[in-house]
Amino acid sequence: MTDAAGSRPGELKFHEQGRLAGRLEGQRSTLLRLLGLRFGELPEPIEARIRAADAGQIEGWTDRVLTAPTLDDALNER
Repeated sequence: MTDAAGSRPGELKFHEQGRLAGRLEGQRSTLLRLLGLRFGELPEPIEARIRAADAGQIEGWTDRVLTAPTLDDALNER
């Protein structure tokens, strides 16, 4: 059975999950770039931490990139 768009049930869910995963990866890449520009080369453990972070963490860290005086301040949870 298909919906009005010709998709099978579950295909839409799969595509939505892929879209969200792609968006999160883009946000991670942007955060890594901004942190690198602001604080210089990032240590591998910091990069790994960012690559493993969820969307909420990425959003919070991105919000602090421009105002945090240090890399540690940018990545500390509040």
